[in-house]
Amino acid sequence: QLSPEARLDIYAQMYYARLLDVLCEDFPRTAAVLGEDQFRDIGRTYLQSCPSTRPSLRHLGEHFASFLATRAEAATRPFLVDLARLEWVRLDVFDAADAVPLQVEPLQAIPPEEWRALRFGLIPAMQVLRCDWPVHRIWAEEEPLPSEHHQPAEIVLRVWREEFSVYQACMDATEQTALVQVRAGAP
Repeated sequence: QLSPEARLDIYAQMYYARLLDVLCEDFPRTAAVLGEDQFRDIGRTYLQSCPSTRPSLRHLGEHFASFLATRAEAATRPFLVDLARLEWVRLDVFDAADAVPLQVEPLQAIPPEEWRALRFGLIPAMQVLRCDWPVHRIWAEEEPLPSEHHQPAEIVLRVWREEFSVYQACMDATEQTALVQVRAGAP
C-alpha cells in the first residue's frame, strides 16, 4: 500500500540505521561511556560529515576519533578521543595479516656466539599507540566510571593479536627502547 518513494525511504532509513550499528560495534567502549542515545546522535553527525566511500563497512569509522576531537563531548570527557583511537587500532590489529610467530625451539638451536648477529621482526598484527590518558584502564572497565575518576597520564600501549584475540599492554621506557631497536633492525 506504500508508494515506491515510501518503500525506498524505508530501505534508506534501514541502511542508515545499519551504519550506526556498525559504528556502535566498532567503538563499543566509546558508546558505553557516551550512552547509546548520545553516541547515536554523534554517529549521525559523523556519517553526514564523513560518509562511507568504500564498498566495505570495515573502514566506516576510520575518521571517527579525529571527528570526535572536534565535538563538545570531547571537551567534557577529553579521554574519549584516545579511547576511540584505541578501539580503532584494535580493529586494525585484528584485521592485520597473519604471521607465524617465532618459536623457542629454533632459538635454542642457535649457538651463543651467533646471537649477536640475530635480528628480529615484528608481526604485522602489532601497533604502538601513544595516549594522553590511561585508556587501557578505561577500556577495561565493566561499567564506565564517571569522567572525574579519570586523570590524564601519558602512556604508550602496544596492541597485538594472537590467533583471534587482541591484547593491549602499557610499555615502560625500556620496552619502548627495545621495540624501537627491533623496528630499526638492531641486533
